Amino acid sequence: LKPHWSKGYSRLGAAHYGLSQYDNAVWAYKKGLEIDTAIQDYWKALEFDDQDVSFLINRAAVYLDMGK
Repeated sequence: LKPHWSKGYSRLGAAHYGLSQYDNAVWAYKKGLEIDTAIQDYWKALEFDDQDVSFLINRAAVYLDMGK
């Protein structure tokens, strides 16, 4: 339900792993890691250009989707 919630992908990966659906588990874990690294990328972008408010807004949107 929350496509930007990395912890959800971790849980999905664990469920697929438990069902021996290894390819789906790998996909879910990778998707969760992409979202987590997105936050780090926005931090780096802000360090590069701290005048571009879109980086801050996008980072906040990811946190909001994660329930933080």
